[in-house]
Amino acid sequence: MTFRVGEGIVLGRAADVDVVVDDPEVSKRHAWVGMANGRLTLRDLRSTNGTYLNDDLNRPITECELREGDLVVLGKHDQEKFRVTLSG
Repeated sequence: MTFRVGEGIVLGRAADVDVVVDDPEVSKRHAWVGMANGRLTLRDLRSTNGTYLNDDLNRPITECELREGDLVVLGKHDQEKFRVTLSG
C-alpha cells in the first residue's frame, strides 16, 4: 500500500481515518504521520499497543523524525508495517 502524507495523515482502525488498518491490535486512531517543524514526523496517538520504529519492539515511540527506509510498526505483534519512502 502506498499513500501520500500531504498535510498529515492518521492511521488506524476507524472508518474515518486517512489510512484504515484492519487489525484488532491497531487502535482506532493509532498514529499520525506528517510534517512538524520542517521534519517528517511519526507521532503515536496514545495507542493501546504502541507504535515502533525499525522493528525495535522494546522501545515504543511517542514522537520521532522519519527518514528514508525507516520501518513503522503499528502494534507490538509485529504484523502491520509501513516502509518510509521519500519522494520529491
